Amino acid sequence: RGLRTLGIRVRRQCETATQLASWLEGRVARVWHPSLPSHPGFALAKEQMRGPGSVLSIELDSEIRARELPRRLAIFRDATSLGGVESVLEWRKKWDPHAPPTLLRISVGLEDARDLITDLERALEATRA
Repeated sequence: RGLRTLGIRVRRQCETATQLASWLEGRVARVWHPSLPSHPGFALAKEQMRGPGSVLSIELDSEIRARELPRRLAIFRDATSLGGVESVLEWRKKWDPHAPPTLLRISVGLEDARDLITDLERALEATRA
């Protein structure tokens, strides 16, 4: 049964990830998603991919904010999982000691993009305090 809805789920997740990446650009230090013209692989992704994918990464301006952000979110789960129906966000250094200390990875689920943006906006503001 899951395979019958896989295509629509993946399209929805890619669309939402693209909306999040676009919204986040300019609000955080860096956004990594091939849907953005600022991404070094943008042209290649447009040429080779059907969609930009449901995973994106962001960098914040400090390790303290990056470490704190997952705890401030209500909708996103703090987990290191990809491709599920729930959105997850992780401070990457927690699992990979070689990761940059300001890097967070996001795997977008099936929640409404506006709800995810509201959750991120609130949590990003809370980490500035």
